[in-house]
Amino acid sequence: MDIPQNDETRNSSRNESQPVIIAQWELNSRESLRVELHEYRGTQLIGIRKWFAGANGAMAPGKSGINLSLKHLPRLAEAVNEALSKALEDGLITADDDRDRR
Repeated sequence: MDIPQNDETRNSSRNESQPVIIAQWELNSRESLRVELHEYRGTQLIGIRKWFAGANGAMAPGKSGINLSLKHLPRLAEAVNEALSKALEDGLITADDDRDRR
């Protein structure tokens, strides 16, 4: 999915760097999920947020999401990996579930 950018989807000019998009994938025809690294008020954060296509086609952040200080990233990654392992073990998903959508 192309990500048209506008002033609303960029960080403000308060000496904050532009976000680094780590991953993004389509959830449905109007929404995508974005994982990014960014800075807010001098704190480095990881953000996981739903984005949606507005009426003009530009992507805009939605209300659904979370921002955490990067100090929590190792524990978050560990928890997500444990959730993936458990979901695979319990047959809730298969290893191929997301491969055909890339």
